[in-house]
Amino acid sequence: MEESLVSADLLDKLRCHLCNLYLSVFPIYINDKGNEFICGRCNVQHEDKYIRDGSYEDIAQYIIFPCAHSVNGCKQQMCPQKLALHELCCAFRKLDCPNRSYSDCVWKGSINKLRDHFENSHRALFINDGKFEINFNNSLREYLLFFTENELFLVKKEIDSINGIFSCSVKHVIQIEDSKKYNYSLRIETANQFFNFHECSKRTVSIANEEKISFSNEFINEQLSYPETIIINVIIDEMEIQKSQIANIPKIEDSNTNLAIFNELECPICYEYMLPPIFQCLSGHSICNICKPKIVFCSICKGNIKYTRNFTLENLVTQLSYPCKYSKVGCPIALKAGSIEQHQDLCEFGSYECPLAKMENCIKKLNKNEINRHIETEHESYLLKFNKVNVTLNMLNDGRYREYYIIKFDKKLFKLCFAYFDFTFFWAIQLIYPSEDYIKYQLEIDIIDNSGNNLRAYARRPCMPYTKTENFFEVKGTYIMFLYEQINDFLTDKTLSYQARVVNGTMM
Repeated sequence: MEESLVSADLLDKLRCHLCNLYLSVFPIYINDKGNEFICGRCNVQHEDKYIRDGSYEDIAQYIIFPCAHSVNGCKQQMCPQKLALHELCCAFRKLDCPNRSYSDCVWKGSINKLRDHFENSHRALFINDGKFEINFNNSLREYLLFFTENELFLVKKEIDSINGIFSCSVKHVIQIEDSKKYNYSLRIETANQFFNFHECSKRTVSIANEEKISFSNEFINEQLSYPETIIINVIIDEMEIQKSQIANIPKIEDSNTNLAIFNELECPICYEYMLPPIFQCLSGHSICNICKPKIVFCSICKGNIKYTRNFTLENLVTQLSYPCKYSKVGCPIALKAGSIEQHQDLCEFGSYECPLAKMENCIKKLNKNEINRHIETEHESYLLKFNKVNVTLNMLNDGRYREYYIIKFDKKLFKLCFAYFDFTFFWAIQLIYPSEDYIKYQLEIDIIDNSGNNLRAYARRPCMPYTKTENFFEVKGTYIMFLYEQINDFLTDKTLSYQARVVNGTMM
């Protein structure tokens, strides 16, 4: 049994809105809201509300799905290209009698019992030589079963006596997966020894589909000079086809399969791998959430791009371990969709924006070896060379204040943020690089007693990983805070003095 790319829980969510079977038979269609999917087993009734979901198909071709007839005992699991054919001839597939819609027959059974059922219950509808008579006296619909070359074919016979139309289609009842493919032709004959005929060829299709040939009574009379008896002769011919390419479908364990999957996930705008949320145009082409606000028309088909999200595809990619976008230059990290973005922002193989970019409008992009020198040469004023910091309280008159410092410790750079608002002083620190080591460090703040009364206010909090945002004080327990009234006695000459230190160790 092949290993599935996705978990059983997620697989259970990949179901058709109409038949509730797995989205494992293509084509797959998605509605304009992005929350209803229709599989290739079902007919799309409102084509104006659905588009083909090529992005899902591109990924799903690598997923191992259970057979739709697993509820009846089938244990087969395979990729969609193999599965569609397997389900048609699965020994566990249960068929209704083809004539159920036209009679009171309630038989239901497997494909290999269909011939016995016709011979026992619909003997008059079983044809050995492929020939049957028609007339236009009464309207009629029924299925005939034709057996030839050890293959079964269902012949759908329809007569519309009011409009004088005869229609016929031939369906191949596939019983084995490597079954041959066939064409069929209809020959219209007279009961005369010397007959005239009209022949028309069509390809037989699977039992799930239909392709009709139709003749009018007027046409038949013109061709056969008003015959007393009309005989339809179904002629089956084997098709000449190339060998199946199914053997070339990559398996999940193949080394190149993951790469092929992610190639299908490339955004057509930025060529980065798409992460949730994933949007799509009216033709079904997917666009990443970064590029979506930047464009109005799809770069592939020029169709409109609205706010349709592909929720099933989003669920699917949560199972994937995304390679870091810097993998080509040496990064070995692969993480789930929810974690890879944070890693890529700080990947040691990538390029960083200056840690003081927003404060200094610095647009430099730096690798890990350039950050220290850049700070020292371009932003030296931010380096905290001594532990002690003095803050003039006059600067706090407007009630809000924020400033930043860079601290060098243990051959690493830390970004210290000091802020004042709502009559409260705040401190927080982030490790700039490498962010994965942040848990090893803590920030200590020691309020200096300028009053000479031998007072002390001290606090310690864990260091946090570096982020591009300025939300230092949103998560409780990640920052130090003192109320103004708590340290009011420490303040003299309208000055707050404190010592900021980075130390080794984790919080107990």
